[in-house]
Parts: sequence; C-alpha cells; structure tokens
Amino acid sequence: MDAIDKMIAELDQEAQIKRERLAAAERARISETMARDWAKKESDLQLRAQQAKKQVEKNYQQALNRQSSAAKQQKMVKQNEYLTQLFEQAYQQMIGWTPEELQTFVENVLERLPISGTLTFHAGLDQAAHLDDTWVAACQSDLPYQIKVGTPLSEAGFLVDDNGIQYNFTYRVLLEEYKKESRERWLQIIQKGG
Repeated sequence: MDAIDKMIAELDQEAQIKRERLAAAERARISETMARDWAKKESDLQLRAQQAKKQVEKNYQQALNRQSSAAKQQKMVKQNEYLTQLFEQAYQQMIGWTPEELQTFVENVLERLPISGTLTFHAGLDQAAHLDDTWVAACQSDLPYQIKVGTPLSEAGFLVDDNGIQYNFTYRVLLEEYKKESRERWLQIIQKGG
C-alpha cells in the first residue's frame, strides 16, 4: 500500500511540475505579447504626437506669414490672442472627436497610468455615452487594474480617481497644462517669424 501511495505522490509531483512549466511558459508568452503590443501602441502614439506637432508648427507658420508689421506691443497682443484661439480650436476639435477617436485616446491614457487595484472613471456628460459600462468591459482585459464607472462630470473629458488620487484629463485642464508648458516656446517661434 505504501508503494502505491508513493507512486501516486510521485505522479502528483510530476503533474504539478508539468503544470508549473506550462503556466510559466504561458506567462512568458503573454508577457512577450503584451510587450510587443505596448511597443506598437507607444510607437503609434509617438507618430501621432509628431504629426500633431507638425500640424501645430504648420499652423503657426501660416499665422506668422499673415502677421502685419504692427508695433511690438500690438504684435504681442495679437500673438497671445492667436495662441488662445488655437487652444480653443483644439478644445473644439477634442469635444468633436468621433466615438472611436475618443475611445482610442482614453484607452491610450489608461494604459499608461501607474495604477493597480480598482479606480473610478468619471467621463464628461457628452463622453459618457461612448465610455459606458460596455466600453469599460471591452477594454478592461487590456488593463492591469479594474475600472468602475462613476458619476458623469460637468466638463468635457474624463477624470480617473485612484482612491483619492485624481488624474484629471478634462480637455480644458489638458490644454491649459500644455499651454503653460509650451507657451513661451511658441511665442518665441511666433516672434522670430518661424
């Protein structure tokens, strides 16, 4: 009887080792696939950012060609007004995104957040229709954390609440942060005429 028990124990141990090897191989395969997918998405995002930057630079160049030889102070006022207008146009473009563009943008942002556990996702009123429970369920498998849909925001965009730590991606806040970071650089480009 001891010999049978010993054989059963050895078979169990061999089966356990095989299961562990298969699980390790599957984890390695999944990790490799995720790394490859992440690299592709990051490359795509960088390409879009470069294209957007080129378009912004082109818009600035066109604006510079239309500038008159007004006094320096008047020129500065006009440049500031133009910069504000450009960011308002960017805002209008963002709120006019198609559902697919919106979902792609949000998915790219969510994939980059350093979060684990569960977070609450609050979308703007207009965006909430396209970022609902069905969408959350569809993109949930690609994320290392759980998402629950919170109450809609009064502002366009979205907000991620990670147990009190809020990541604000409302469009006005995003554009205002970018404007603060790049304002001087763009004004210098405008002043130099290119």
